Amino acid sequence: MGQLKQDEFVITLLKGLRDGTWLEIGSNHYMNISNTYVLEKHFNWRGIMVEQDEQHLESYKDYRDRGIPIIADASQVDYKKAFEDAKFPKYVDYLQIDIDVTNDSTMKTLESLDKQVMDDYIFRVVTFEHDVYRPDSNNTRLRSREIFDKRGY
Repeated sequence: MGQLKQDEFVITLLKGLRDGTWLEIGSNHYMNISNTYVLEKHFNWRGIMVEQDEQHLESYKDYRDRGIPIIADASQVDYKKAFEDAKFPKYVDYLQIDIDVTNDSTMKTLESLDKQVMDDYIFRVVTFEHDVYRPDSNNTRLRSREIFDKRGY
């Protein structure tokens, strides 16, 4: 299930919370390495799954009935509209961003979230892949921390 046990991390931090909400950016396969599959299937969570690769859409429709798939470049999504359409509460329980840092899409997406929804919505738990170990990470760790710090994370 979770790629590096992020799902277990979220479950532990939120003390087994049921009926939570998520925004999973870089959702990939509907189950394998999914950081929200267990939350949906065993804890009755619902959320939005953003994935650029359209090959996953059919499996989302078949196996992820509480997930709203958005097949698009994550940095181009209208998150405000997506949150409103999904009737997200002010406190969204989990944000995952796991996309490519080398083309700067990770930062473009976080900047988009910062501008569109972070004034009105608060994420209770965040997992964020910055790939600091890569020489071509575009200084994502430092740049993302500036946004998260500004927002009180």
